[in-house]
Amino acid sequence: MTAARAAVATAMPWYRRLLIGVIAGLLAAGTTEVVTLRVASADTDPAVGVGEYTGTPVTNSAVTLKGDGAFPGLSVTVSQTRGLVNQAITVSWSGLAPTQPGSGVYFDNYLQVMQCWGDDPTAPAGDPQPARETCEYGAFASDSKDPAGASGVPGFSYSRTRSVLRADVAERSATGPDGKPLNYDTNGGGTSGTVPFWPVTSGWPKQAADTKPVIAPVGQSVDVAGGGVFDSASTNEDDYGLTRPDGTGEELFETQTALESPSLGCGAPVTQPNAGVTGRACWLVVVPRGVTDDGYKSGAQIGPSLGSLFSSPLSMANWQHRLSFRLDFKPVSGLCPIGAAERRLVGSELATDALTSWQPTLCQTTKVPYNLTTEAEDVARSSILNNIPGTAHLALTTRPLEPDPDHPVAYAPVALSGFVIGFNIERSLDPNVEPPAAEQLLSGTRMAHLKLTPRLVAKLLTESYGGSVAPQTFGAGPPPYLAKNPRTLFADPDFVALNPEAKYLLALPGNGPATGAPLMTVQNADAANALWQWIDADSDARAFLSGQPDPWGMTVNPSYRGQITPIDNFPKSDPTCTQPSAEDAAKGATPQCVLDVSPYVNDMTDAAERTRAANPGGVGGLWQTSGNSTVFVPQWIKNPPQATGNRFVLCVTSTSEAARFGLQTASLRNAAGNFIAPDQAGLLAGEAAMTPSTTERRVRRLDPSSKAPGAYPGTMVTYAAVAIADIDDAGDPTARAQYADFISYAVRSGQAPGLDFGQLPPGYAPLPTPLRLQALAAISEIKSGKLSAAPPLTGSGGGGGTGGGGSAGNSRTVPQAGAVPQGGATPSGLVSSTRPPAPAAVVESARTPRDPQAISRWVLVIGLGVGLLAAVAAPFVRPRRRRADAPGAAPPTGG
Repeated sequence: MTAARAAVATAMPWYRRLLIGVIAGLLAAGTTEVVTLRVASADTDPAVGVGEYTGTPVTNSAVTLKGDGAFPGLSVTVSQTRGLVNQAITVSWSGLAPTQPGSGVYFDNYLQVMQCWGDDPTAPAGDPQPARETCEYGAFASDSKDPAGASGVPGFSYSRTRSVLRADVAERSATGPDGKPLNYDTNGGGTSGTVPFWPVTSGWPKQAADTKPVIAPVGQSVDVAGGGVFDSASTNEDDYGLTRPDGTGEELFETQTALESPSLGCGAPVTQPNAGVTGRACWLVVVPRGVTDDGYKSGAQIGPSLGSLFSSPLSMANWQHRLSFRLDFKPVSGLCPIGAAERRLVGSELATDALTSWQPTLCQTTKVPYNLTTEAEDVARSSILNNIPGTAHLALTTRPLEPDPDHPVAYAPVALSGFVIGFNIERSLDPNVEPPAAEQLLSGTRMAHLKLTPRLVAKLLTESYGGSVAPQTFGAGPPPYLAKNPRTLFADPDFVALNPEAKYLLALPGNGPATGAPLMTVQNADAANALWQWIDADSDARAFLSGQPDPWGMTVNPSYRGQITPIDNFPKSDPTCTQPSAEDAAKGATPQCVLDVSPYVNDMTDAAERTRAANPGGVGGLWQTSGNSTVFVPQWIKNPPQATGNRFVLCVTSTSEAARFGLQTASLRNAAGNFIAPDQAGLLAGEAAMTPSTTERRVRRLDPSSKAPGAYPGTMVTYAAVAIADIDDAGDPTARAQYADFISYAVRSGQAPGLDFGQLPPGYAPLPTPLRLQALAAISEIKSGKLSAAPPLTGSGGGGGTGGGGSAGNSRTVPQAGAVPQGGATPSGLVSSTRPPAPAAVVESARTPRDPQAISRWVLVIGLGVGLLAAVAAPFVRPRRRRADAPGAAPPTGG
């Protein structure tokens, strides 16, 4: 595996080669779960961007494959191939010629990536390969120029379809398992045909005689042809992966389980002899495209007679060059005892990813399925104080309930995370500005960093940019009350002053709000309240919201002027609607208002996933009066996902969801004037600066006015709040013990970071020891049904070296129960956690060390040395074979 990782160094620029070397060293040191490399720019202009790795962490299951004879210099790495859930992984590559003519338009030299569920029945024994008939591809079918430019390919093209041409010599000779010609090139009549799609439920290749595949003729998507198998809103296919001028590229790819894509069925539970329940394996397939298009015509090359690649990646002439990676998924179900009584929890979605990881292990150890129903925390808090049968008496919350002597509540900290402004922004150069050559080389690449102040976020949340709301008529400019404001975030001098690279760039995606207005949830949430508190604590932001112009003259949207903050939600208050044209109105077209153009998302998971996919939703300017179904309601056509190279989406989500879907996250300015990233150091510093609530001293929250210099202002602690006097011991005799077991696991084994079931997923910081001790004290309260004396404010929580002062207001609450033994030892069962110093400038790692600190430092040094040697030796490492699967593991099956 180390050789496979090292092989990627061939034909790489030095900084990517260093990346692999460092990661290899970290593998040796045992710290591979969360790694980010930052590469400094050689350009001295501070406004020029930095070429950085913006993919997901490279794990110890990463696999690198080399291209075949048609692509001899190509090397492709998939960042994670085992233990997968619905998440983002990174496909990165080197050794391919640059895409022409550049970002946003794809003539040649790009990668096409897709997920497939089954094996090719014609593959040689012992060398399983994916079957193209089982690949999720073709949702963006188009046989003519897309007027919105969503495809990035001008003119007539089959490159996004499942259609194959009769001119493909390799296709004409393709045969099935029975040795007979497949005839995919002729099944559509005329000069083309279609590679059928067989869902996993079909039983292909041993399907029943009356089972039919999905045939999507040219010009039809799979959704239209097959009645909703997958479509442009649900597919994870990546049609065009941009190759940069240095021959490298990287794309986030969403792995879908059977829950997101039933037609693929990945991760469906499979019972293995002597191995328990595993998840159904699938494939990730990369089809490289160069300058030759044999699928269009034998020997055809990009040139005067062929402006761009024309044929589908499923056409045999292209499919034969594929690189195939086996994907092993965690099972999506089947790990909890069948028929076991469920223990219901309610509350914050900040804890969703942690609970999802812990639940299978809890099922195995306690035999109890713990089920979290996420809902607005204010609803969850009030719901636990009743005796209705079946009520959950444990709410996950970041804020305390109103004190009530008749309804005492125990509070156990279980997770440390926070809210973030996540983003997926690719550099789109402003044609009216002449950028430096170094900036031009970054065109189409993903930005890694943004700095945001409370006032800038307030502008985004209040639809105050000129392009934030729909124009009063199609084609018109902003409404008069926004006409003098900058049209976009990147055109705002307030933003450019902090992010100078923006002066070379546009914030104009192919669809969606022109400013990239953040995707926000519709329900009330503690995270929304915390974000508004951060805004409200800033005098500049408060002045802007009250109606005062910023130093450049921008004013708040009058629909939000004087809005009372903080609040628990994100209102969309602007009343402007775009009136349809007379022609569309005659066909029944309705006005487009803010929720049509910029709709809410379901939750923070949905926000993060849509941001990764650059699919903010909303409708465009085309009114559709008929469709392919027998019952069709006239409607505005929904926007497709934004084109590769022109993505611009922001969202409000959680640290864990941002990590899960590979989002970049903004550094937010805290009250000390510092821009802090939501990494482990920022979260731990934020927790250290927290103070007790004024109504409940057992609950600590970060005061946004705290001057702790290293504190991330979005830091939040999730508590398990248990209404200990409202539990009906006679009617529900196991409740107390099961709540106690859940909390005990969460603060012990559940705080070990990692990617396996039962571990703490990326995006969380391990709870510091004082919070875990508080949780253990809360367990005693839950079991006894009585609260201990209110904890005194003892010890110092003034920042643990991060600043913030040592006043009583910032002091640490340390419960007496379970106190730390003399000498500072950690109580049995707790994973030791201290507040580490800020990570080094090159590598950030969120792994809790297993060994004493002094030994860990030496292991890391040795590991880095090994990594550097691996980087130097990389060009001499023998490449891997082009198919990757786990040794000794069963490959995906065809049925």
